[in-house]
Amino acid sequence: MTEMAEKLLVVEDEAPILAGLETLFRHHGFDVVTAGDGHVALEKVAGGGFDLVVLDLMLPGPSGFEVLSQMRGAGDATPVLVLTARGSEKDVVEGLERGADDYVTKPFGVHELVARVKGLLRRSSRGADEPSRIRVGDVDLDLEGLVASCNDVQVSLSARESSLLAFLVARRHRAVARDELLVAVWGYRDGGIETRTVDVHVQKLRAKLAALPGGEGWIETVRGRGYRFAGDVR
Repeated sequence: MTEMAEKLLVVEDEAPILAGLETLFRHHGFDVVTAGDGHVALEKVAGGGFDLVVLDLMLPGPSGFEVLSQMRGAGDATPVLVLTARGSEKDVVEGLERGADDYVTKPFGVHELVARVKGLLRRSSRGADEPSRIRVGDVDLDLEGLVASCNDVQVSLSARESSLLAFLVARRHRAVARDELLVAVWGYRDGGIETRTVDVHVQKLRAKLAALPGGEGWIETVRGRGYRFAGDVR
């Protein structure tokens, strides 16, 4: 039996770039669907069935930010790789805050782009040593249900944030390096690739956890080493 090709939705408003991306991904064995604006992208996304979305942020109609927000607001956890202009750190941060899983800046190298896509598609199931539900102080962390709660305070987590927390909690006896997180949580083969994805996700996750009792101190930065979970796990 032939294995089905993974299905990508590629959203880009510049026709030559869109055609090039379609050719590139088909060459690497992907099933590719394209969209040239935000309206078409939302129509395609609503139909479901995609393994990953490559999403340009600057689109006519609903912007890439709006497409991303609507996806996540509807509970669509499909991995999203956003394309952004080089040097637009504000766009990178906003994209990740709205639920993007990673980003590539334009102009990009085709090998890097394909590597990023393959990395996000390389889904590894939660290891046996990684918890699905834990108690940290007075807070209940439901990592499968994507929610942290304490009394009347409830914080929603993205799937990526949940995976990040689970990995750190399971290794709370030591600092976890960024390259280890890129390989284990993001699915990269090479954790040495240059990206601020881990740091931005940690920053966003810390902001969410700060709403919970003691949560502001759960994720420590260990200088020169990475991150360590410092919460009181019961």
